[in-house]
Amino acid sequence: AIGIPQGNVLTLPNSTMGLHPALSEIKNLYTDNKIAIVQNVGYANSSFSHFRATDIWHTASNSNQFFETGWLGRYLKEEYPNFPNVLPPDPMAIQIGLSASLSLMSQAGDMSLTFQDPNQFYQLVQGSSFNGYDKVKTLAGPELDFSRRVAADSLQYATRVKQASDNGQNLAIYPTGNSLADQLKIVARLIDGGLQTRLYVVTISGFDTHTQQLTSHNSLLTRVNAAISAFYQDMVLNN
Repeated sequence: AIGIPQGNVLTLPNSTMGLHPALSEIKNLYTDNKIAIVQNVGYANSSFSHFRATDIWHTASNSNQFFETGWLGRYLKEEYPNFPNVLPPDPMAIQIGLSASLSLMSQAGDMSLTFQDPNQFYQLVQGSSFNGYDKVKTLAGPELDFSRRVAADSLQYATRVKQASDNGQNLAIYPTGNSLADQLKIVARLIDGGLQTRLYVVTISGFDTHTQQLTSHNSLLTRVNAAISAFYQDMVLNN
């Protein structure tokens, strides 16, 4: 009862695959060779646990492996091997949201800067002070050192992020009431403002549907379609 009728599927050119009818703009981007679709991304021997599946998703482990680092964090650690002793001019990664994803954790800790709004982030960080610190020899010393380093990194990047936000602009019209579009709008403005951050992470929730799936899935994919379309238009107009 939840299948999409074949006549409603958006058929992809030169492919036996198709897209949900709510993804019309995504199909256009695919047809214009602006996006790629990676198939068969998964893992063997699933336990069908949402929590375990999320860990595997973020860490890129096999089902019988348990990692404390994420695949994006490990990539960034390879790109910036001297972190945290040497920080690049711009944040290595930015997570738009309240907390960093496990995918951004490396052997050296969190490789990302996390905030919901660049200006609020700047005002929050500028209200603090940091003049260096000595390591504390207690059981909680490593955790305290990590927290202090995160504060120091945030302070260093706050002005740079705000500068990029102030210098950037959004030329496309983004849909309202769309959390993913709100996040991508920030990303587009930071990119246009000259920030050289390698990775941006945005999220949209709600796909864990148990009831009313046809309606919920259509609504969610409609938001994804509109958000990505607006973001791409913004990138083109600001090019």
